[in-house]
Amino acid sequence: MSKRSRFWWVLPGIILIGLLLRLWQLDLKPIWLDEVISSLFGLGRNYLDIPQGQVFPLTTVRQIFSLNPSATCAQIVETVSTQSVHPPLFFCWLHGWAHALNFLPLSYLWKLRAFAVFWGCMAIAAVFLLNRSLFSRRAGWFGAAFMAVSPFAVYLSQEARHYTLPMVLITLALLATYHLYRDLQNGQVRWAYWLSWIAINSLGFYVHYFFLLAFAAQVVAVTLALWWFPAGFDPAALHKTPKYLLVQLRQLALLTAAVCLAYLPWLATFISHITRPETDWMLPTGPKWAQGIAPLYQLPVGWVAMFITLPVEEQPLWLKLVFGGIMLAFFGWVLTLLVKRLRRLRHAPLVQPGIRLLGLYLLVVLAEFFVVIYVLGKDLTLVPRYNFIYFPAVCALVGVGLAVSSESLHPLWKNYRFGLVVLSVATFSSALVVNDFVFQKPYYPDVVAQDVRAIAETPNLIGVINRNWQDVALGMSVFLTLEEMERSQPDAQSQIFFIPRLPEGRTWSTLAQLQQPYAAPLRLWLIAPDAPRAFFPETLTLPGGDGASLTCTSTVKQHFRRGIPHRLYQCS
Repeated sequence: MSKRSRFWWVLPGIILIGLLLRLWQLDLKPIWLDEVISSLFGLGRNYLDIPQGQVFPLTTVRQIFSLNPSATCAQIVETVSTQSVHPPLFFCWLHGWAHALNFLPLSYLWKLRAFAVFWGCMAIAAVFLLNRSLFSRRAGWFGAAFMAVSPFAVYLSQEARHYTLPMVLITLALLATYHLYRDLQNGQVRWAYWLSWIAINSLGFYVHYFFLLAFAAQVVAVTLALWWFPAGFDPAALHKTPKYLLVQLRQLALLTAAVCLAYLPWLATFISHITRPETDWMLPTGPKWAQGIAPLYQLPVGWVAMFITLPVEEQPLWLKLVFGGIMLAFFGWVLTLLVKRLRRLRHAPLVQPGIRLLGLYLLVVLAEFFVVIYVLGKDLTLVPRYNFIYFPAVCALVGVGLAVSSESLHPLWKNYRFGLVVLSVATFSSALVVNDFVFQKPYYPDVVAQDVRAIAETPNLIGVINRNWQDVALGMSVFLTLEEMERSQPDAQSQIFFIPRLPEGRTWSTLAQLQQPYAAPLRLWLIAPDAPRAFFPETLTLPGGDGASLTCTSTVKQHFRRGIPHRLYQCS
């Protein structure tokens, strides 16, 4: 048996570890705003399926978030184009996935998140292919292992969102980019790589708009690499540089134009999406000086989370400082050693082209981030998940660094003990992620649901006062979580409703005309995203189920702000 065949099990073993981490406690965390949006469209539904201005039983949310098998991709495209700010392809594929798994006796949330798990495992294999082609099989193993156990990758793989799918496409695009770069250097054409590069970058735009940043970074990285090393690495060929550079750049421009042509059918929709108010949440808040400084530390925090995550959310300040210090120290140690190891390879001609190209891609994407932040005014560092755009390149470079052994005379565990430490800490961090100690869901829908949960023998009426469809989705995240809680509580009597937030007190006049089935006594919960305390009046009127008018009163002590602002009223 050859040495190569003896290690056939390594990559499947790495993928298996990554799969187990991603499936572990897959539906433990509550569904949140963005996942509600994905689920709604992926199940073939839309916002119009959610009743507005009327009271309906909490159990109805099960029917709303059930698969619509008759929905077609064309219908999903139409829905997404008008009710979302995302491209449609992910939702069409998610609907097909949900249809294929509909026979399984598992929760809808598990099935939808499993789609991200699948692509998360494909990303592990894709990183192996990338590093195996650019560097070595060992670098492929380490890169794949880091993708498998990185807490950031595991976090994205447990989100019913379109992050792991574009990560696979970006990884494959980088592989095609490298071969395109080498072909341009050597004056050859391998159509398989060139056409793959066009196809992948065309497809990526219809999966996630931020793929445009990845595509632009590929083009700029290849251009810079050709500018510095246009004739390859043969010194005797450098006299041909000016002629070759023009030819190379002309070919690259034609390929880039071919990709841009593929974007034209969706261009008008894309322009309308990026100007919609749903993207305003990325606008920075606070003083101007704070807006300028925040991205400079938020971005490195996202890098730290790729290697190590410890529980700092909802913790005492002293514990945040301790865990934060440990994470920064570990990241600093890892980064220092990785840079040293990569510098040791600067005279290795077989790996330098790949390192240089990936490094340029990484730097260009980071430059794009700063342009978006400081020129366009959208802070991409507010949340770490958008680092998926360059995370495949990070995995590839980390894999190269970890694959550099110490002294060849040492035992295997000493040769690669640095890599084993990095991967072990990442695995431990991923265990914290899947058990909800780290990367907790935004807006804490489980906390709000626990607050508004019905009390035995007391009717419970819960309403969301919404400004837009995103507020409706946010309210549905609470209701879906609450429905899971009350499923084991047969005496629960919760009814829910949505009403619009209107100016000049018209919200409360709308509420005063809302027909609901309960008589006094009644618990009324009102949930109003981003509403200040003063928005909620101390006294409300509500029609009773017996025809009488109910007076609902509240106090400041019955106002809660954790997660989403919500307030309790006692109606009599």
